[in-house]
Amino acid sequence: MRQGCPSAAILEEIKCTTGGQSIIWHLCFCFLYIVQPITLCKVTKARKATTDVTPTTARRRAHELQALRQVTNGGDTGLQLARELRLVPRDELQDLLKSVSLDQIRIPDGHLLAAKVDLNMTYRQTRELKRWLKEYNITLESERTSRQITKSLLEEHGVWCQLLPFTARDGDGGHTVKLLPAAAVNSLRATVDAIVRRNAEEGKLTWHEGVIPAGELWIKILGDHGGGSFKMAFQVLNKESPNSRTNTVVFNIFNAKDSRENLATGMGRFSQEIDELQGRQCRLPDGRDVQLRIFAAADYALLSSWYGISGACGMYLIDFWSVLLISIKAT
Repeated sequence: MRQGCPSAAILEEIKCTTGGQSIIWHLCFCFLYIVQPITLCKVTKARKATTDVTPTTARRRAHELQALRQVTNGGDTGLQLARELRLVPRDELQDLLKSVSLDQIRIPDGHLLAAKVDLNMTYRQTRELKRWLKEYNITLESERTSRQITKSLLEEHGVWCQLLPFTARDGDGGHTVKLLPAAAVNSLRATVDAIVRRNAEEGKLTWHEGVIPAGELWIKILGDHGGGSFKMAFQVLNKESPNSRTNTVVFNIFNAKDSRENLATGMGRFSQEIDELQGRQCRLPDGRDVQLRIFAAADYALLSSWYGISGACGMYLIDFWSVLLISIKAT
């Protein structure tokens, strides 16, 4: 059967029924005859190279090739295009991608923030990393985007930041009171509950083959000074790697030394919350009730302050929590 080819510029298909047959062996050991139509596609013959035509003509040619690819690929144009690109030499392909501004690698948002946390980098270091990667045409999220992602992740815990009066050394070797930055979660109890719930929902809680009693959930409170700031954190010990950095949740930080006065100013508000966590009943998402058991971990000097001991060589006790209460009432 003879059919005329349309003269329209848009590529069209014409299917012609022919007498040709393809034979497929049937499972019942008989021949199955299937008539395969011939598909004719209109393709414009180029009289000029693409480099010598107008942008409109170049776009029209690209649309024709795309339509032809849809006919010949059997329903997977992406894989067909990938096969065609493999036929192009690597150097030529790189120049081609560069000419259409597709040689740039874009790392999705959030990955730079994850790298910052995993590698323990500062924002200044991440800016230097971004400048270095940009030389290799690799772009990442902006610092503003990273901070917005951080803010969205911390909204669940309700973090506050403010300047508090801390004792610091002055230039003459003495001590003076300065307003220094501090940050903490609004509620330690809510933060602990959120972290425990997340680990339980992800199936990451374990009782270490009976080392931890089945009805208990162990939480370790720890503190340390380093890098110019004092940090308080907690760890859920019912995990495979309880002391790992990824299992350490910082809930209080201030830029001052861990002296008794600064501890009273910076962490006094958590003394009652920590005391209330000890022995508290907590319900897991699967309906089980567990009891929280709190442990303290720090260097000897900080433990001495927490437990009211004057020091490693001290011969008398001090009521540190009374100092905390007095400081809280004074402020």
